[in-house]
Amino acid sequence: MSHSRRELRISRPTMSPPLAATASSSSPTPSPPSQSSSRKRPSPGTPDSDSSHSSKRRKRESMEDVNARYERFGVRPPPPLTNQYRFRLFVDRINRRQWEFLPNIANQKLSYNGESVSLHDLVHIFKEEFGQGSTSKLHIAAMVGGDFHPNPPAGKLKLFRPDPVAARICVRNLTPERGRAGSMRSPERTEYARHMVVSFDKGKISSIYDMREEPPRISRRKLAAAKPRRVLPVPGLRPPPPPVSIDLKTFYEDYIDAINSGVEHMHQEVRPFCKTGGVTHNGVHLSVDKYINLMRDAMDHVPDLKFQVHTCAVDEGRQMIAARLEFVGTPVKSWMGASPTGDEVEWAEHVFYWLEHGKISDVISIVDWETYREGLGQ
Repeated sequence: MSHSRRELRISRPTMSPPLAATASSSSPTPSPPSQSSSRKRPSPGTPDSDSSHSSKRRKRESMEDVNARYERFGVRPPPPLTNQYRFRLFVDRINRRQWEFLPNIANQKLSYNGESVSLHDLVHIFKEEFGQGSTSKLHIAAMVGGDFHPNPPAGKLKLFRPDPVAARICVRNLTPERGRAGSMRSPERTEYARHMVVSFDKGKISSIYDMREEPPRISRRKLAAAKPRRVLPVPGLRPPPPPVSIDLKTFYEDYIDAINSGVEHMHQEVRPFCKTGGVTHNGVHLSVDKYINLMRDAMDHVPDLKFQVHTCAVDEGRQMIAARLEFVGTPVKSWMGASPTGDEVEWAEHVFYWLEHGKISDVISIVDWETYREGLGQ
């Protein structure tokens, strides 16, 4: 961006006249008026006062007035500085390898997966996968939370809302294949999913929980013969929200309380939250009973398991909920490739929900099974 060149005027001291010239002058030279006396405050009604009052009125304009002014001149208004916009900018900087711009988006000290790191360390973490020469790119498939609030509660800054953002991201990588005699074939696209839950402080990223999709647990021979992985797409067209709006955060809290009610009462308590025709979980359509059995099976292996909501983001218009759930419990049976040791384990899940007519219809989740196995020393 070009800047206008501003010339600097240097005030030089005036030379005193010769003594003879001062003696010959009969009338003293009037002193110049002071700067303070030459400037007068504009009286009410003058153009200067009107412009100052109009600027004050402009500061008090609502968002509707500002958008109407843009429409009057046929100009598209700029996007509001939401946390969703900030997160999109963060992803764009990574895809463009513009690491030097990240200080404008993230704090110098922040948390990554529960550990305190510097921004320099965070850049190093992402450079390991998205560094120079890498073809990997992040594509946002779904995002919840971080919306703009035109009328924030008292005491909350409009531009610096702390609303978290939860995003389902597809990581795509083009890997060229070598044919016979070293010839290069057309590049092969591989994909995997990751779920990020991001918090903000004063308009910048302050915390990131990043969870990757676990590769399939099959032999290397079968994995080499398998087709390239594709990320499960998010649900497409959705029905309109119910005519009577419901508070999705309260809905989700009640849903988690129903799960924590215990194995004996789970079917009775959880069923009212699910779509009657069944729930599609990670691309597999299940009846309501089979969907509830997924959670009953978890409690069968970890009897003292409790679901705890760490972060929750909602989208009323699209009827979506995203959450980071944290679990604590002591396994008593072998589960997900790990045998019980009598030790308590902590792990987490990042999950997205889609609702139809106020009922859960689709669920896509990633569970941090690697941390679960590490907690058992396996």
